[in-house]
This record gives sequence, structure tokens and C-alpha cells, in this order.
Amino acid sequence: MDRAGLVGADGPTHCGAFDITYMACLPHMVVTAPSDEAKLMHMVATVATIDDKPSCFRFPKGNEIGASLPLNMI
Repeated sequence: MDRAGLVGADGPTHCGAFDITYMACLPHMVVTAPSDEAKLMHMVATVATIDDKPSCFRFPKGNEIGASLPLNMI
């Protein structure tokens, strides 16, 4: 889900304030919300192994601050 949370400039039709609520109520949905790039890499690897239920990634608009990435994941 691109532009998760309150993003301001995208206007009222693109507000992601309730995205966790409506995605998490779907049966067997796995909702992930990484806090930085390194956690996103781990979540992508984990979700790639899940083959019996739907999943989604929640991330905000904008750039990250540049977390240190694990060498074995690049």
C-alpha cells in the first residue's frame, strides 16, 4: 500500500489512515509495516515464503533515512 498513513499533499481521496483496519479485517491477511529498509528486506523474504494466504506491505510516502542493510540480503 503506497502512501500509507496521513500524507497531506495527496488530498482526501488518497488518505491511508484506515488502511491497516480494512486490510487486517480480510480473512487470513498478513499486514506488514516495516520501519526501515532493512526490515522491509526481511519482510519481503518472509512474505515470499508464505504461499497459503494473502499479504500486503504498508509504507509511507517519502524517502527513508538510509538504514544499514545486511550484506547477505543485497
